[in-house]
Order: sequence, then structure tokens, then C-alpha cells
Amino acid sequence: MGITIALPVGILLWVTPSEGLLFGLPRGDALNCPPVPGAIPYYFGTTELMCMRYGLHRKNPIMKRHAPSRFTFNPTHRWIYYADMFLEFGNRIGKDAALVNYYVPHLGDVCPLDLEPEPAGFSRLSPECVKGCVENYTDKYGNYHVYTNNCHHFVNKISKIMCESVICPEWCLPNVPKLIPIIFK
Repeated sequence: MGITIALPVGILLWVTPSEGLLFGLPRGDALNCPPVPGAIPYYFGTTELMCMRYGLHRKNPIMKRHAPSRFTFNPTHRWIYYADMFLEFGNRIGKDAALVNYYVPHLGDVCPLDLEPEPAGFSRLSPECVKGCVENYTDKYGNYHVYTNNCHHFVNKISKIMCESVICPEWCLPNVPKLIPIIFK
């Protein structure tokens, strides 16, 4: 069930119960997903979307300098940092839309990054399992869509899996080809 909210400036906002962000306020923290023995912390982070799309605000400017200013509506590319991996979605179309990067998030070497200082939660899943969830994400939830399946939806779904799962979900396991039985005559 979703709620449609009409804002006076003519913007229509669609909010579903699975959203982790409502009017800029984060929902839940490590208290909702506390540490247990053997659990690994994970963090939410962002990359400036304007930099990723248009090269604005790059760490090493490639265009004319401008006076400092702040964008009034700051959309960002959201990702999860977990066990030395950056888990993200939306950089490509199709199966490759969900990626695991090991050094920086997509364009993180040229665009400003923000990593939340406190863990969002703690996961009992192995890094290999979580990597499998990311790699099989489009098979489970479909391709990128700017309104219904974007990077923010991705981190909320992966966070839910990381927080609530005790064992690796079957769909996160590597795709092992099925063996065809050989029939001898």
C-alpha cells in the first residue's frame, strides 16, 4: 500500500511503506538492527548525483570555477558499504545494473562521497552471500526504474535482507548449472 502526497509546489510524491526516507528523515538505525556475535556492520553512503551525471562539483574541477552555492534539491546516488565492498545499483541497464565495487563507489574517485559515521545496522550474512544478493538483484526485483526501482529502493531492500536474514536467501546463492542426468542404456 502506498500513500500519494501532493506538495503545494506541484510535485507529486509517492511513498511506500518500504521506503527508508520520508521528508529527509532516515528511518531506523543500528538499534533496529543491533550487533550480534559475528555480525558485520554496514553503512549507508551517497555520491553527488549531479557530479555523476554532469561532472558538477568534481573533486578535480574540469570546468570553469563558480562561486560556492548549494543545490536546493540535492538528489544523490545511494549505496551501502559492507565488508570492504561498495554495493550499488543503477549505473547500467540490465543484469550489470547492480554492482559490487571494492575501491570506491561508481565515480567515487572523482565525485564527493558521504559515508554515514554510524553503522546503519549489522548483518550476520557472509560477504559472499551479500555479494550474491547484489549480483542476482535484477533477477529478483527487475531492472532499474527511476521511480520504482532506483538506488534508494535497492539499498532499502538489501538492508532489509542484511538485517533480517539469518541464513543466505536461496536467490542470493551463485547460479549453479543444473546437472542433466546421463541415462545409460
